[in-house]
Amino acid sequence: MLSRYTRLAGLAGLLIVGCRAPAPARDAAPPPAPAAASSAAASAAETAEGPWATARLTRPDGDLEIRVQARPSTGAPTGEVVFHGPGAPSRASLQALFGASPWPEAETWKAEAKTLTVGDRTFAKLVVEAEHGEDLRISTQRWALFALPLAQRQPVWAGDGHITTIEMNACILADEAKLTLEGSSLVVTHWCGATWMPPDEEENSQTPSFAALKASCRPRKNRQVRVPLP
Repeated sequence: MLSRYTRLAGLAGLLIVGCRAPAPARDAAPPPAPAAASSAAASAAETAEGPWATARLTRPDGDLEIRVQARPSTGAPTGEVVFHGPGAPSRASLQALFGASPWPEAETWKAEAKTLTVGDRTFAKLVVEAEHGEDLRISTQRWALFALPLAQRQPVWAGDGHITTIEMNACILADEAKLTLEGSSLVVTHWCGATWMPPDEEENSQTPSFAALKASCRPRKNRQVRVPLP
């Protein structure tokens, strides 16, 4: 039988209240990578400071690699993106490419690299993700999109991806990012929803804490950003 948390997490992407999202962008499978490189797959390698999460996208015009780990003192991420192409590799910090706004703190981070098709355009997509908390469990993603071929080393857009919050295994807040094209602009729309799952034990559903949580279990506001594309 599925655990309550597994069922709750599955519902986070299914119930979006009061809105209808556009068709999502399609994640395209990257071409096969050489044996020495992992393509669109995350792995962890132990270092003296802790585990690194790494992912690498291999393409004919060059490779894109991301490495991220949690700082032992704060749990905030540190890492870099490496562009492998003709000549020496070039490197940039996570904060330089994904933005310097406050990052969540987590013991472990995940990384992903893949191609993404939005309308008639294809991009390289990098993802960093943190999961943290117990009674208040939060999954946070940040995305960075790069135009193809990989001639430009700055993303055309970087910002929040999917964010899911599960509080006390009862309140699920889903914040899903959808990418579409309108003319020459990339449109990033966040569709938000809330789901309430009553506690299993009847007495818990009557406690003031759960009553207050139910009253505050409300979705964030939908929002949209338009980004001109080169």
